[in-house]
Amino acid sequence: KYSNAEREAATLFNAANRAQALEAAKKSILLLKNNQEALPLKSDGTKIALIGHFANSKEDMFDFWIANGTANDAITVKEGLEKRFGANNVNYAAGYLADGTTDEQLVKDAVAAADKASVVVVNIGISGKMAGEDRALANINISEGQLRLLRALQKQGRPVIALVSSGRPLVLTNIQDLTTSIVQTWILGTETGTAVAAMLAGDYNPSAKAVMSFPYALGQVPVYYNH
Repeated sequence: KYSNAEREAATLFNAANRAQALEAAKKSILLLKNNQEALPLKSDGTKIALIGHFANSKEDMFDFWIANGTANDAITVKEGLEKRFGANNVNYAAGYLADGTTDEQLVKDAVAAADKASVVVVNIGISGKMAGEDRALANINISEGQLRLLRALQKQGRPVIALVSSGRPLVLTNIQDLTTSIVQTWILGTETGTAVAAMLAGDYNPSAKAVMSFPYALGQVPVYYNH
């Protein structure tokens, strides 16, 4: 009764709204660790190994509240980095499967990509599909498959920058010693890739605050505010 088809066509996913989505995504990025001044990355031909299934999966970029959103309209981390740093400077490998498991070949391919790079950016965590009502998890640790991948990448001696995708705080204790930098990128939506690339390049300073507690161990849960 009160819908306006013309207004919908003019405003849905238009440039102004996408710009707002990008700004919101940038402001949501939370820098948790940055040793050795690994970030920001240099933009003058830096060779980047981009590892992680989630870095190239549009369907895992949205949460329960995607509504009428279309996954194909989203910009992946891979697309964002290739545009910002140049496709020739980004070497991608999946590293693990959608369920967080991995195998010898996936790890081998990721290590091979890391060998050709000066820095490793690895997108770990859980799918956006696991965020929202009726999406409770008994285990919020980083998966053993992703940990196995991180151990192999760390042995290559390059800085390892972890981008953690999740709709909730995860237990990140096990990745502390396996990474140079840790960035909580949550579930940033349509403009994920552009926002993450801008942050990695130093075009935008990650300024979000930790408004939720990150448990040190699974047995610590539930974590209450101000306890």
